[in-house]
Amino acid sequence: MELVASTHAISADPEQAAILQLQRIQEIHDERGDNAGAAAVFRSVLDQTENRAVRNAAWSMLGNNLKDTGRIDEAVEALRQGLNENLEALD
Repeated sequence: MELVASTHAISADPEQAAILQLQRIQEIHDERGDNAGAAAVFRSVLDQTENRAVRNAAWSMLGNNLKDTGRIDEAVEALRQGLNENLEALD
């Protein structure tokens, strides 16, 4: 019963649901060996939303994806962009 309740709680919250879906997309792309496909999804999400929680998850997952594929400079840049957005939001 707890699984149903927690699944409902996540599903009822668009931010949580979107972040869970991003995680699942990453898992599927990892299983297929298609990290570039996941990176494209994360970039698309960043183009589509201004929601802070979803953007933070997308920036973080994009950074991890790029790091895991050996694109270290791009990973650092992605994480810096996410950080800059957060710092600007603080002001």
